[in-house]
Amino acid sequence: MVTGVWHAAGSGVVAAFFAGFLLPLVSGAATQLLPVWLRPGPQGTWHKQARDTLGRSSALRGLAFALAGLIAYAGAPTAGMLLAACGLGIFVARLAGLPLATGKHARRPGDSP
Repeated sequence: MVTGVWHAAGSGVVAAFFAGFLLPLVSGAATQLLPVWLRPGPQGTWHKQARDTLGRSSALRGLAFALAGLIAYAGAPTAGMLLAACGLGIFVARLAGLPLATGKHARRPGDSP
């Protein structure tokens, strides 16, 4: 087993796994869960808008991650990870446009959900 791990680390398999599987999985889950974590409680229009904002470029992000995984597996792990970083940058840019749950956007007692 140890030799298999060392062999996989030397090729683009590990980079392909991260770029083609883990990053899409985590960013997709974060798209759905971040609004709940930022504003726990009953789901309202803010949660729907936050999910819409985070998921707006999900097809492009998913395509970037899939291509990154394929490129990394084909033997160019650095190029694959750079493309995966671009896909992650798309998610971070959408995250930056999300209104925070603190300050003037925070739910106060008596606010409707």
